[in-house]
Amino acid sequence: MYFVPQVSWAYAPLNLNPDSFMSDGVPALADWNLLFHGYRLALGRAPVAHTDAGGVAALTTAGFMNARFAQLYGLLTRPTELPPPQCHRDIDILFIGNMNPAVQVERLPWVARLANLADRRRVVIATGVFGDEYHALLRRAKIVFNRSIRGECNQRVGEAVAAGAVLFQEASNKEIERYLTPGVDFVPYTGADLEPLLERYLDDDGLRERTAASAWAKVGRLTAESLMAEAEASIAGELDALRERVARLRRIPAWGRSLHS
Repeated sequence: MYFVPQVSWAYAPLNLNPDSFMSDGVPALADWNLLFHGYRLALGRAPVAHTDAGGVAALTTAGFMNARFAQLYGLLTRPTELPPPQCHRDIDILFIGNMNPAVQVERLPWVARLANLADRRRVVIATGVFGDEYHALLRRAKIVFNRSIRGECNQRVGEAVAAGAVLFQEASNKEIERYLTPGVDFVPYTGADLEPLLERYLDDDGLRERTAASAWAKVGRLTAESLMAEAEASIAGELDALRERVARLRRIPAWGRSLHS
């Protein structure tokens, strides 16, 4: 759970207790595409909940008016504590992430396209790598290929930028544009231009280094501290009224709460 002056975020787990949402905290609804039905049963008990833009749209369509946008995936390290990006990078293209077809089936054909470049480029595809080994790989990469599962600005955005790599992100992802400028701080790609863009940025050292440096200068926007402050400010004007709603729910017997939520 992360604390800021007026709001606490708690990741809502799969085996959540709906009544746990009736607190002064603000549930952070990550992975709503996988946990939607659990959230649907519990969200009426929360004063307000934060999730990504797609989650807000899905939950609002389902009748929940208390879902609000927040960028949930921030760096836990302050910019002043980050080591400067290293110059020597021996990996041309890096993909590192979940490749479970039950969850990330849409991602797999894109990873296969990266693998097809391995005859002429140094391509590393990894999964199940965490901690120091994970960050070491990011710091060795010239380009980090990223593909979100639901159009969110995910954790790897900030991690790749902080590592000094050039981030490749699907062009349809609009959340990232709240923090980074396409074509300046990262490279938006589509199915039609992925390989030509990869070749261009690998062949042009100056372009690649300018892009990475521009993004690294903005990494402060992607820290958890900054993002939580932004989320708190976005709901400050309505938080008291939303909490009063939860207080009314608390006065209803447990057996009747589902009728009022």
